[in-house]
Amino acid sequence: MKLHPALGPLVGETPASVISRNALRHRAPSARAFCLDLGLTFQDVVDGRTAALGRISDLLQVPVGLLTRSAITRTEVGYEFRGQSLLRQSLRRSRVAVCPRCLAEDLADGRPPWHASGRVEWLLTPIRTCHRHGVTLVEAAHVTSAHAIHDFARNIEGILPDVGRMADEATVAPSTKLEAYLLDRVAGIDETRHGWLDALSWHAVARVCEMMGAVAVNGPMATIRDYVDEDWRRAGEAGFEIASGGVVEIRRFLDRMRRSYPDRRVDNGGPQAWFGRLHTWLTDSVSERAYEPLRDLVVGYVADTVPVGPEDEFFGRRVVQRRRLHSIRTAALETGLHPKRLRKILAAGGLLPPSHTDLSDDRVVFDADEASELLASARRAISQAAAAAYTDAGRVQFALLVNHGFIKAGVTSEKKGLRGPTYDPVDLDAFLVSLLDGAIEVEAPYFPIVNIPEAAKRANCGAAEVVRLILGRKLAKVWRRAGAQGYASVFVDCEEIRNMIRQDYGPDLNLRAVEAELRTSTRVVDALVAIGVLPSRRATNPLNRCPYTAVRKDDLEAFSARYVSLHALAREKGIHFMALKRDLIDRGIQPAFDHSTVPATFYLREAIPD
Repeated sequence: MKLHPALGPLVGETPASVISRNALRHRAPSARAFCLDLGLTFQDVVDGRTAALGRISDLLQVPVGLLTRSAITRTEVGYEFRGQSLLRQSLRRSRVAVCPRCLAEDLADGRPPWHASGRVEWLLTPIRTCHRHGVTLVEAAHVTSAHAIHDFARNIEGILPDVGRMADEATVAPSTKLEAYLLDRVAGIDETRHGWLDALSWHAVARVCEMMGAVAVNGPMATIRDYVDEDWRRAGEAGFEIASGGVVEIRRFLDRMRRSYPDRRVDNGGPQAWFGRLHTWLTDSVSERAYEPLRDLVVGYVADTVPVGPEDEFFGRRVVQRRRLHSIRTAALETGLHPKRLRKILAAGGLLPPSHTDLSDDRVVFDADEASELLASARRAISQAAAAAYTDAGRVQFALLVNHGFIKAGVTSEKKGLRGPTYDPVDLDAFLVSLLDGAIEVEAPYFPIVNIPEAAKRANCGAAEVVRLILGRKLAKVWRRAGAQGYASVFVDCEEIRNMIRQDYGPDLNLRAVEAELRTSTRVVDALVAIGVLPSRRATNPLNRCPYTAVRKDDLEAFSARYVSLHALAREKGIHFMALKRDLIDRGIQPAFDHSTVPATFYLREAIPD
């Protein structure tokens, strides 16, 4: 059977529009009634059923491909158009949108109304402009009768007399980048231009961009319920600029949303308040798996930037298996420490950014693993007076142990804003265990077995040297008083200490020895040291433990290799020093140092002729 006269499909025309125009041409009361006369059901045509499209192809004598190309097919889970997945919300049903300039071209030269065709792009909700003419689509009709839905030719009859005027008054609005991208997808253009978006289904791209753009343009509490097409168009454009940048740009957008939330002393809002309508939409549509990539991004951002714990859930799923981040507020709740003191401790430990002073407790975030030991130590921390009592070292000896690095304070200190240093009992216990390791228990020690301060006094050294010998396991024996475990219970042999610390000068010489080596006076050596020609340093006398000025042997050798005194040079050459001096003067060789600086005559060896 062949339909005559027959109106074939125009470019981009839906099968439902083709049937509707033919129904109007044959004066049928409706497209549905026309289909029944042809042995079809109009709903099968609307749903893009293969058999229905094949029947229309036969009736109109046109290739079936012209029909399937513009057919939106109903599937078990939604709709499909040219291989792209759509939802019911992706399609216009009761609202008939048209481009008035496209219709004006259809009806040019006085063509009858059945030449006005419905383009498939007009059915796609995210498409709000005509990409060919660069104008916004207008609503031609709002169909309230289910019987009349999709009957395009009948539904636009009311505006046809005004199409020319509508075309002239059409609002100029070029297609947005989102619309262009979506049309490229349905046109089968496979160029991957936006990796993250390319992985989303068609309808998800549209909705994700619109929702992100809505909150980006109008804030987290954007009144999307009142949005009209132009609002959604602008939102889609803004959202595409974000989403087309992929994961990096979307995370930046989420970060901007979070940081724009009003700063309060305690923020109880959380992600729902930060992301507003975007969060609500993702929660309400949790059954729609197509939006899962965006949920994954939001959850990942929250896990990476927000101090959430294993008990916190987002979109019905656990955000982290173990805590990654803490804020001052969450850490204070966990440790029981006051937030102000905790902030100072964390800042002293280098765990907070310099800008933390401008942020409320909930917005100062730091790595939970990195801070775990510090937080645990802070909970256990005791003052210096308590630490001195804890170790049984007393105030003076405890300060000595701290000053020499045997015991280290926590990160707190007066310089960093806290009242004073604190100490971790765990560290104190570790020091005492090391100090007492291998100690022999004794009830009543007797001389020369004495405690550490007494041994230092008798050996003419510092207590730190005694402690260092004990910790270095340099002593033959160490004792401790029975029943005691503190610093004061440790005993050593003071004679052994005295013998161990009495060492030779090693590579060093005192100034008297330098005088002897140079065969000169104290005034001369002092002058050479003062002007730096003879390098020196302050050292501890190995015999009496007093400080002295030391000159290294190799520095003295280097000096002697470069300089020579007049008397030493005369002895080397076997000449009287006065004769040698007159000869050097005659040769124009001057002393190396001014006599007012060094009260002796020295020459550079390199200046002396052979």
